[in-house]
Amino acid sequence: MSQDERYRQLGLFAVIMAEVVVTPVALGGLAYWLARGSQARVPLAAIGAVAGLGVGFYRISLLLKKRKGDEPLGK
Repeated sequence: MSQDERYRQLGLFAVIMAEVVVTPVALGGLAYWLARGSQARVPLAAIGAVAGLGVGFYRISLLLKKRKGDEPLGK
């Protein structure tokens, strides 16, 4: 494995971790803040976090599809 390929894999790993961590935290926190006057703010924050995971995994799948399309046919 070349050094360039290792950097690509490390970059892809960083993007995946960011999508799986940052998006659910941001959406869960936003739902918690928006429901600050409600009794159901914790369940709403959990729903927001799960929705964030869905958005994150969708964006990862788009990224992987694009990456597969960019690879040369010789590999």
